[in-house]
Formats: sequence, C-alpha cells, structure tokens
Amino acid sequence: MDTLKKRLANCDRFPHEIGLFLGYPYCDVKGFIDNNGKNCRACGFWKVYENETETLKLFQKFIKCREVYTRLFHYRQRSIQQLTVAACE
Repeated sequence: MDTLKKRLANCDRFPHEIGLFLGYPYCDVKGFIDNNGKNCRACGFWKVYENETETLKLFQKFIKCREVYTRLFHYRQRSIQQLTVAACE
C-alpha cells in the first residue's frame, strides 16, 4: 500500500497497477501495461488480454447486478445503505 500511495502521489498519470486493487485479473493488468493499452481481445469494465470467454461472462454478471441494484434503488426505494448491506451478507 505504501508503494501505491507513493505512485499515486508522484505519477502524472494514474498507475495502471491499481487494477490489481480493484480486482482485475493480473494477466489483464500486465497485458494492459505491456501493450500500452492497445491490442486487447475485448473491452468492458477493463481491457481483456487473456481468458476472453470467461471474462465476458463475468462482465455480463456485473451488468445484471447493476441492473438489479438500479431497479431496487429507483423503483423499490431501497437506500444505498440497504443495498450495500444486502451485498455483504
């Protein structure tokens, strides 16, 4: 964490390895860095460099989750706190 803090403080750009802290697969973070953000196999919540089929399925789960939570928030009047607690249980 100390190294990340230093990188955030001293970089003109956002350090790409932050993807590891966000849960992005190592192979995709490394692929992004090695390819300067180009030559990805797919693009969704992050750029995909390996395991395209599995990652695209995961993206679909994220999209479904976002749709469910959006519907609960807007139409069922659930608070962010209620939704967050439900996700952690």
